[in-house]
Amino acid sequence: MENTITKDNEDLFLQITPKRKLDSVYLSDSVYRPCFELLDEIEHRDLLRKNGIEPRNKLLMLGTPGNGKTTLAEALAGELDYPLYIVRYDNIMSDDIGKSADKLGKVFEAVKDLRCALFFDEFDTIGKSRNDQHDNSEFKRLVSSLLVQIDHLPTDVLVMAATNLESALDNAAWRRFQIKVVLERPQREDLTRWFTDYEKRHGFSFGVDPEELGESVYGKSYSDAEELARSIYRQMIIHPEEEAEEITRRQMRFHKHQKSIF
Repeated sequence: MENTITKDNEDLFLQITPKRKLDSVYLSDSVYRPCFELLDEIEHRDLLRKNGIEPRNKLLMLGTPGNGKTTLAEALAGELDYPLYIVRYDNIMSDDIGKSADKLGKVFEAVKDLRCALFFDEFDTIGKSRNDQHDNSEFKRLVSSLLVQIDHLPTDVLVMAATNLESALDNAAWRRFQIKVVLERPQREDLTRWFTDYEKRHGFSFGVDPEELGESVYGKSYSDAEELARSIYRQMIIHPEEEAEEITRRQMRFHKHQKSIF
């Protein structure tokens, strides 16, 4: 089975060749376990089909921004050796709902015969509740069409969606996804482990205890932690003559100041 879309449909997606695997993502057991089962079922699809049942293939990720929803989507696709196709709303959605519906149909037509991962980030943009009084009937029909097309995708397509506005989703959209996980903000010990692993991956030392770094971004997201770690690492590359601790503490102060402003 093929796993690449045609050139005619390339503008509908951002295509990513996954470089991550599940063991590179920091997950609680309540997230890891259902994701592991999802992969297990897809990898044993033939056995399940011989017994008259299809694997689950639809995952909804909830949680505040910056806590790894897109990273998890990439890691799951990577585990399956699937290309990851992120739906580009900017090339689909417009004031002309009819044209938007046609392009949305092309999204599903492009992937239905592939083994791939299809990812709807900010799913509330397109899957929001049909009870919203501010939306017209045409948009509500678009949402209905979206849900029907998700239903009709074969299980060789892993369908993932992410939102941080779960209350805005249509009730029927919730029901389409067999697995739902919540990615929470990291705890202190999670952040300490993250900074420790960052040192190991890049082969350097921050010059301070990773626990102190974790404490400095506690209450923030993994993306905040990565922003701080990368700023430190860049400065260490550029200024190898400086002490690691001096660079790290300077960047910690700068990072804290930036967050207090913005």
